[in-house]
Formats: sequence, structure tokens, C-alpha cells
Amino acid sequence: MSKIKNYAMERAEKFWDIAHETIKECEFYGEFEEKMLAVPEKDGFLAFSPLNELKYELEDAWNEFWSKHAQSSSY
Repeated sequence: MSKIKNYAMERAEKFWDIAHETIKECEFYGEFEEKMLAVPEKDGFLAFSPLNELKYELEDAWNEFWSKHAQSSSY
């Protein structure tokens, strides 16, 4: 695998690590998306997929996280 591809993959992995921490701090999806699109590590993700795919995956992560949070809060 090329060094550039490895570098991009490392940045994409770091991006999702940041996303998993940031999602807890945000009160609504727009705030989460704005913060994540400002993270330089997003470029690792964008090396492999277009911006609209990134936004789709961010929204999916948001919905999954908060649906689990809502379920655990209702008990």
C-alpha cells in the first residue's frame, strides 16, 4: 500500500475517533456536522469518498448514537 494511502487512512481513522468524542458534546446534528467538517482529519475520509458521502455517514453516526442514548435513558 502506498504511503499516501496509509496516511489518508490514518487521518480517516482519527477523524472517526474525533467524531465519537464530539458527538457527545453537540445538542443537534447541524452543530455536530459543522464541527466535524472543520476538522482537518476529514481530508483523510475525503481522499476516498465525496463530501456528500461524508455528510451521510455523519448523519448516520448521529442517528445511531442518539437512538442508543434515548433507549438507555428511558429505562
